[in-house]
Amino acid sequence: MKTRITELFGIQYPIIQGAMQWLSKPRLAAAVSNAGGLGTINMTTYATPEDFQAAIQELKSLTDRPFSVNLSLLPDTKPDGPIKGFLQAVVEEKVKIVETAGSSPAPLMDTLKGAGCLVMHKIPDSRFAHTAQEVGCDAVCIVGYEGGGHPGMAGVGSIVQWPLTTERCTLPVVGAGGVCDGRTMYAALAAGLDNFSKVNTYTAGQFSDVPADAWFAPNVQAAYELDLMTGSSDTTFNPNGNLTVAEALVLACRLHSTYAGDGKTFAANGGTWYQPYVDYAVKNGIITDGAYTDYTATATRVQFAAILAAALCAACASGALQEALSVLASQFGSDPEQQEVIGDLTRPSAASATDNGVTISVDAVMGDGNSLVVLYRMERADGQPMLPQTEETKNVSDGNNTLRFEMVDYPASIDSLSYPSGFLDFEVTDSTLYFYQRFTASQDFDPSQPVEITLKNLYSHEYYSTGISYNLKEAPVVDRIIPLVDGSWTLTVSLDSVDASLDLGSGQTFHAESNRYPLSGTILSLRLSSLSLVLDYAFTIDEDTRAALAAEHASNPELVANLPLEPWMFVTLTDFSPDEVPYLTLTDGSTLTLNDLGYATPTPLTEELDQCRLQFIFNEVLPLATVASITIGDLTIPLPDA
Repeated sequence: MKTRITELFGIQYPIIQGAMQWLSKPRLAAAVSNAGGLGTINMTTYATPEDFQAAIQELKSLTDRPFSVNLSLLPDTKPDGPIKGFLQAVVEEKVKIVETAGSSPAPLMDTLKGAGCLVMHKIPDSRFAHTAQEVGCDAVCIVGYEGGGHPGMAGVGSIVQWPLTTERCTLPVVGAGGVCDGRTMYAALAAGLDNFSKVNTYTAGQFSDVPADAWFAPNVQAAYELDLMTGSSDTTFNPNGNLTVAEALVLACRLHSTYAGDGKTFAANGGTWYQPYVDYAVKNGIITDGAYTDYTATATRVQFAAILAAALCAACASGALQEALSVLASQFGSDPEQQEVIGDLTRPSAASATDNGVTISVDAVMGDGNSLVVLYRMERADGQPMLPQTEETKNVSDGNNTLRFEMVDYPASIDSLSYPSGFLDFEVTDSTLYFYQRFTASQDFDPSQPVEITLKNLYSHEYYSTGISYNLKEAPVVDRIIPLVDGSWTLTVSLDSVDASLDLGSGQTFHAESNRYPLSGTILSLRLSSLSLVLDYAFTIDEDTRAALAAEHASNPELVANLPLEPWMFVTLTDFSPDEVPYLTLTDGSTLTLNDLGYATPTPLTEELDQCRLQFIFNEVLPLATVASITIGDLTIPLPDA
């Protein structure tokens, strides 16, 4: 996740540990920093500058990632006052990030800036933001009245203080006070601490029908300045008018675009004035294609609420995206580097459908431009277990039940489904289930084209042995289908994948041996990402081998009757011996055989029988910085800068 704060401090996530007296010590701070946030130790925890300096040294021994120290500027901020020794410890230990709190940090700025420190000043009220900027601070932290430390005397909550602070300075802003989990973190981000900023200048009398003393005037001004609403004309706002569906979409799309920071301008290109907004709303899952037949009709309260809720990225605001990232990390890698890659490749989704009391939502899509992982959440409205609690099923373990859908329908643009796909952390008592599907395609995805995926009828295939009977004979095997939920769920999913792959060139030749035949090939295209590898190649087989293979197949009439004889069906690199199968060499010297790393889908590339695409979608994400080279047969291709 990238924000102005992560870029400024060089951290992975925009999460900063609070400077809690007696609690913010090296071990806690190091744990936060090592997890990708910004750990902090507090000066006031330590009685002497020597103790404080020893704590900084301990923290440096526990992490090589960015951390900060908090200097409490009470009651004296003079550089030669009581804080002198603590300030000197910061300088001597070359601390790069300093949080100041209390009085103005102005008297210390020359010393801190001279030592190369980034300074973030903590304020209890938005009116101090401008001063922090004027004295040279690099960032400001605004603490609402929900803060557990010293929130000041203003008595104003965070949800008000946060956006006000962004209006009063241009510095990166950190929100504090009541931020305690993923939901509140994303609420802070949605409040505008990064992407929301003034676009338009509002002047007195901007709209003739908006009196300056009207109760709604500040709201109109804010909406205009943020470019969310621009009025019914250049001079009127029409405050008593009704919104049409199209106008509701305008507001929704501008909110979504600003939050996402995608820079969308919504320029008209023929057709109706609102068509660019409709297209954007469909693409980003705010509405489904064809949801409204008359965009000029007055929007009902229900319609407006539904459109606005989807635009505000409900998955993000509720913390569902954070939970989705956690679920994906459990499946595709949980170390900090892998988590960072997962976060970079994952996009939230608002796709959802309900049938027979069960809602299936797409919480997130992880993609690299050619492969996709779609993460679903299935939830019963009544809170009952998805698997009925009967005498036969109550003691059944996870491994004895395989959950499946009777039908999974997806468009031709996604023309292959790579297994394994399935349910994660399935418990028979769960009313909410996560499951995922891995998709690959013979051609690149078109991220501008949402796709429809239909799931129908969930069932459980229960298969297990009851054990060994007393006479050592094999006990009966339970093999049955348990219908769970009848229904059909169609979801419009925005691919929105990122082409994060490396192009490793074309034209290289390779030779490989199998137990049965040699293969010579020429690379047509080779792309590697953290999620997949796509290899297009043309190959040749000498005539003797081709004749032998034909004879082998001809000797088996059943095989001939059921399998096409195109060469790509039996000449793939996955058939080769272990030392010939493509493998990756990592920067630490270890190797990963692709057959062990992931799942491959060989397909004919064109109508030419001797051209093939071999596509691996990995079991776990693989940070490209950890890969040194890829080897195919006798050919080794180094990665750039490896």
